[in-house]
Amino acid sequence: PTDAGENLDTDGDGFCDNADADDDGDGYFDYNDLFPLDGTEWADFDGDGTGDNADLDDDEDGCLDEDDDLPYDASDCSDLDGDGVGDSTDPDDDGDNVMDDVDPFPEDGSAWADNDGDGDPDFTGDPPFLGNFEGGAIPAGWSTYGSAPWFACGTTVSCGTANGSAINGSYSAESGDISDSQTSSLEVTMMTLAGDVSFSYETSTEYYWDYLRFYVDGSLAMSWSGVTAGTHTHTVAAGWHTFEWMYYKDGSVSSNADTVWVDDITMPVSQTLNQSDMDDDNDGIADEFDLDPYDPCVSADTDGDGSPDWVMSGTIDMSGLGLEEFIVDCDASMWMEDWDDDGDGWADELEMICGSDWLDGMDYPYDGDGDWICDAMDHDLDDDGHMNPLEDCSLLYEEGEDAVVDCIADGFRSVDADSDGDITYMELIHAFYFQNDWSEDEDDDWDDDWDDDWDDESGNDTDDEVGTMSHDGTNDTHDDMDDANGTDDDMDDANGTDDDMDDANGTDDDWDDDMVCYNMWTHTVNNDSESECSGYGWYENASFGGVENFTGCYNIVSHVVTTDDADSCVMYMWVSTSGGPGDGDGHDDGHDDGHDDGDGDDGGEPMAWPSAEDMALFEDLFWDYYIAWDNDSSGSFSFDEYWTIGVDEGDIPSELTNPGWSAGSTDWDQFPYDQAEWSDTDLDGIGDNTDNDDDGDGVPDSQDEFPLDGSESSDLDGDGIGDNSDDDIDGDGVDNSDDDFDSDPGAAADNDGDGLDDASDADDDNDGVPDVADWSPLDQDCIANPMGCEQYDTDGDGVGDNADTDDDTCPAAADATTGATCNEGYYPGDGVEDANDAFHLDPSETTDSDGDGIGDNADPDDDNDNVPDGLDAFDFDATESRDTDGDGVGDNADPDMDGDGYLNSDDAFPLNEMEWIDTDGDNIGDNSDSDDDGDGVIDTDDFAPLDSKQWMDTDGDGMGDNDGADYPNGDTDDDNDGFSDAEEDDCGTDSKSAASQPSDFDGDGLCDAKDATDDRAEKLDGQEEPGFTPGFPSVLAAISLLGAAVLGRRKED
Repeated sequence: PTDAGENLDTDGDGFCDNADADDDGDGYFDYNDLFPLDGTEWADFDGDGTGDNADLDDDEDGCLDEDDDLPYDASDCSDLDGDGVGDSTDPDDDGDNVMDDVDPFPEDGSAWADNDGDGDPDFTGDPPFLGNFEGGAIPAGWSTYGSAPWFACGTTVSCGTANGSAINGSYSAESGDISDSQTSSLEVTMMTLAGDVSFSYETSTEYYWDYLRFYVDGSLAMSWSGVTAGTHTHTVAAGWHTFEWMYYKDGSVSSNADTVWVDDITMPVSQTLNQSDMDDDNDGIADEFDLDPYDPCVSADTDGDGSPDWVMSGTIDMSGLGLEEFIVDCDASMWMEDWDDDGDGWADELEMICGSDWLDGMDYPYDGDGDWICDAMDHDLDDDGHMNPLEDCSLLYEEGEDAVVDCIADGFRSVDADSDGDITYMELIHAFYFQNDWSEDEDDDWDDDWDDDWDDESGNDTDDEVGTMSHDGTNDTHDDMDDANGTDDDMDDANGTDDDMDDANGTDDDWDDDMVCYNMWTHTVNNDSESECSGYGWYENASFGGVENFTGCYNIVSHVVTTDDADSCVMYMWVSTSGGPGDGDGHDDGHDDGHDDGDGDDGGEPMAWPSAEDMALFEDLFWDYYIAWDNDSSGSFSFDEYWTIGVDEGDIPSELTNPGWSAGSTDWDQFPYDQAEWSDTDLDGIGDNTDNDDDGDGVPDSQDEFPLDGSESSDLDGDGIGDNSDDDIDGDGVDNSDDDFDSDPGAAADNDGDGLDDASDADDDNDGVPDVADWSPLDQDCIANPMGCEQYDTDGDGVGDNADTDDDTCPAAADATTGATCNEGYYPGDGVEDANDAFHLDPSETTDSDGDGIGDNADPDDDNDNVPDGLDAFDFDATESRDTDGDGVGDNADPDMDGDGYLNSDDAFPLNEMEWIDTDGDNIGDNSDSDDDGDGVIDTDDFAPLDSKQWMDTDGDGMGDNDGADYPNGDTDDDNDGFSDAEEDDCGTDSKSAASQPSDFDGDGLCDAKDATDDRAEKLDGQEEPGFTPGFPSVLAAISLLGAAVLGRRKED
């Protein structure tokens, strides 16, 4: 109303429209506002006269904005991947970096491959990172900003490159069209692996002024200007990184195409993929096991050698829909089928015959001798040139039934060692142990032929035992190990008792000492030094078992100890490992004098076989079951009985005819798994090549004084009577029963039984006192009870120390009873009886208060509290050593150590009777401290000497001057003049002087220093400042022109 030139203010902002740059107040200047008088509208993209805010279809393409991915692009409504390029023109609708024309799932950004065309994607997950812009747009997830955005140029938008094309492929990224002093940036933030980031670039700019800049995590890594092109590589660590390509222009001059381009950006990113189609080539082999999961012609590669287990022939339609692009001609395949699928060295065909799994590299045909003939087909299992029958006769069916029958008969002949047509107990147990490969039976599966032997045919939940067998000749005729009287004394001595292997007392412990479970068929060199040869034999230049000039640690019979419990000894042999008087077992099992005595300790010496455990195991697993077929109770098996067992057990087909027994001409290998042995004439378990003990008594013939007598082997005294029968083995005239050293003719008596003969023993009664100093060196009482006899008399009073009540005191006169006198020059003693004397052998000491072994007379610290007695207020009290206040109560127990009347717990100085309080904690007691509260003001000048927050009270009202949040009890008006300290500080007066008060000219309660109007006839101020600078746009324009002139002048200079 006061301006005649203005009459309208549309937005009511106080500025008339003629002067208002934004009449409708919508934030858009009128010259940019299509609706300058409508505060709700400013743009009309489709020019239909309806503002975009109200227009439901801004681009007039027929798609409502709420359904339109591109509401300002009339050419398309859909943008599946949100890259700003409509699907109708986007070569990669789903933004997975795989072009639609080769993408079987063009509208699924997480799937892009379907090798077999079955509609199930090979995998889903993160699309591959491809910074080649072949999608025809800046990819989703990238950002472009600055004065103008980057865009994809190439096929649809011509690039400004030298040839007008993309750097590579169909598209490149081109910087926005910017002017001087502007920038255009392309940026992407990615989680990368450690590695190289690379890209191609091209620039066409003003040399040395306009640049393509490459930033990594905000730091400039490289820049280029002028006309140039190339490839750049930058190494990054693993983690999140921001990469920026910026076109930067200086303030003036443009040259060349004034643009930059980048293409083929690669980054070391990790893709997360999830298997969707588990069989991408639809060949029935899951991808994880398929050598080539995209080729249906090849299968798995079990051994990973690069050759498929098999190769298909003909054509295969992976899709099953007859689609040509999914039909593969396998006949044209270049793959070669693997002859050994599991890579174990055995051909698949052989493994099928030998019964192993040709697809399991850990399951291969057993080949004990390593001749590449599996044991099931091998006629010479140990490759020693001596035949053994086949394990599986069914393999000979192709040769005819006669070959199979002969093979079965050979199984009998190989066990019938003497070829008499009858298999005895010893022949069977020998074959059981030495003609079976126990190493194949580690799971108690002894042999397929015996699987049914343990069945519970009667259904009573226990293994059937059919028939029993004893070996004492009482209930059977099995006398193979018996003599003519039917008792088992073939291995007995002349008296008919089984003590050939017993000691002199008739107990069977000659060989019953240290027993262990052994694998009898393993021969292993263990260590290469004698000191490391533990539990085996050390040999030097030895020869045995085909080994010549051997030096090393070797167990000639076995080396695997599996258990030390006979009941747990499964599949192996329970055998003796040591013997002889020197082995510590207390059993008389022969000499430990370096001779082979059967105890298992000597080099090359075999173990005794069969032991009772060997026979028990054999009978439990074999004999007790098969003896049921011993129809004539002979304790052995004829060929007919053998054939019947095979038929009944299903091991011999019933259609085969029993040929009857006939002696063969083959010398069968009795040790088919031991290359060094093939025969054992005496069936002692030791092959003839190794056996050097004719009489089987465990002593080599070369060391046997009676090589033909199994009950004797040594004659120590050379009297012609074997030691086992000799009453005086060492010939010293003392019977063995009275001779403590029956193997030593130079020694007989050992009074204390310590193993030393009395002639060389320095302490015959073993009481700890040498014979030369012992009252009674042969006192048997001292042997049984050393404290029950006497060896010493310390004080020489004629009474032994054990009986003397005061060992260190000797009476001056001779003892009335014994007549004994004190030792010459001996100290008279302390007169304290031993019961009360801590040092009953030391007359200078009687007590030891702290029990440290030092008598109190000599101990500088009697109570052992680490305080010398001279400094200890309590010599005999280890809990106290000091009494500060001298009240007789030690400091450790005294509640007021300095006696100042304050308990230690309340006393800041418990050892200083002059101090007890330290208000400021400066370690100076208040009685001595000139500034008790530590506020820097001495107590005499301090209004509150015990309050560190107050020290002055200006108006004397009892309240300290300091106030505020940290001073809750402070005075807010220090000078008590009615004006608060804060008010006086604001008004410029002295808050600590009552005479200095703020002035208030107009009396309105606001001091003049703060009052903008100090006259009582206050007038309203003039019109409020408009808040803007009139003509501001013109000022900006002037400054801009001035700046351009300056810059131009700089370049011209």
